[in-house]
Amino acid sequence: MSKYIEGISDEDIINLEMATGQPVVYDFNDKLEVQSKNKLG
Repeated sequence: MSKYIEGISDEDIINLEMATGQPVVYDFNDKLEVQSKNKLG
């Protein structure tokens, strides 16, 4: 899901590190563009 929300390319997605089960909260503007990203926990 992060790939599409953040617009990560196929080449760059292999470098994405996310902890299993770690919640991520995104804030969006009226155009559904990501304004901020916060990892919880």
